[in-house]
Amino acid sequence: MLSILLIYYIGNRFYTLAEEQEKHQWGFAILGVVVFYLAQFFLGIVLLLVFELMLDIPIDSVNTFWLDLAGIPFGIFACYLLLNYLRSKWENPPIAESNPEILD
Repeated sequence: MLSILLIYYIGNRFYTLAEEQEKHQWGFAILGVVVFYLAQFFLGIVLLLVFELMLDIPIDSVNTFWLDLAGIPFGIFACYLLLNYLRSKWENPPIAESNPEILD
């Protein structure tokens, strides 16, 4: 249930940002959810490699509940970074576009 609320919240944040900037709303909402899951997957792979290679803990003995729980803040952080990057990119146009008199 928690993951459904997180997916809705992340998708809604990206949707409203794209709507404000007159971009494709559903595409960016899906992008936000995909980034959330990819960040969780990446953290899971890295942690499992650390457990197996550095700590000599077999992958079979790792509790997946705690691994999933650790991935949630990492996924939220990745979405936060992407959201701030898109917001700053869309709200601050390049200097050449804002002033056509500037030569390249």
